[in-house]
Amino acid sequence: MLEISVVGTEYHRRRLAETVEAVISAIANEVEDDAAWRAALPQWLIEHFTPERSREQKIAWLTQWRCASPAEQRRLEAQQGWELGQWSYWFGRENGEWKLQSVQNDAHSRTLEINLQEADDESPIAAIEWLIIKSGCTIESKTYSPD
Repeated sequence: MLEISVVGTEYHRRRLAETVEAVISAIANEVEDDAAWRAALPQWLIEHFTPERSREQKIAWLTQWRCASPAEQRRLEAQQGWELGQWSYWFGRENGEWKLQSVQNDAHSRTLEINLQEADDESPIAAIEWLIIKSGCTIESKTYSPD
C-alpha cells in the first residue's frame, strides 16, 4: 500500500477529500464513460481537464515526446494536461497498477491521507498527483508499506 500525506488549507483538504470520496463512489458504481464521470465529479475538477484531442493530434504529440530528452518529456507531459478519459482510466477496473482505497482527513495534524492499494513507490500515480495539485494541496510525503 502507498500512503500519500497531503497538506493544504482546511478548505483545499476538504475539497480534495470530497473529490476522492466521489471518485471512490464512482468506482463502486462502476462508472465507465465520460458522461457518467462528468456527472460524478465536481465542476471545479471538470474545468481542469483538457479538451479531447483528435487521433492525429495525439500521434503528433507522441512523436514529439519520443524524440525528446527525459527532462523535455516531463515538461511536455505537464504541459499537455489530462483528458477526462485518460485520467479516469487510472481509477477504473482496467488499471492493474493500483486501486484507490481510502481518504482520511486528520484535522489535528492538518493532513489528508490517501491510500492506494497494491501500489508501491514505483507505481505510476501521476493521475492522483495531478488531482492533489489541482485541488490546491501539496504532497508532503509518500510512504510504502507491504499490503
